[in-house]
Amino acid sequence: MSNKYELYGEAIARAKAQVKLLEWAEKIGIETRGSYARHCPFCQGKGKFHIRETARCYSSSCSGNKAMDHIGLMRAIKGCDFRQAGDALLEYANIRNPYHS
Repeated sequence: MSNKYELYGEAIARAKAQVKLLEWAEKIGIETRGSYARHCPFCQGKGKFHIRETARCYSSSCSGNKAMDHIGLMRAIKGCDFRQAGDALLEYANIRNPYHS
């Protein structure tokens, strides 16, 4: 039997597979133009911000081109912790959160 931690990880994986990263970026307030942001959310437009949907990650030239997923993007933009970002993603994807059952 799986514990809640394992179930939470599985739920997050399903949510990331279900929600496109570009859709998630727009949901959390990043204005996009195709796979690029209109303005890099980290430096307000000086650097390049690109979402690679096939890799399900984004990179930003001003943040050292770190590639991050849905959770990393929300944490960086909203300043929240992993659990807050994960809970928001699960809610958006309409996937049951094992910690709230």
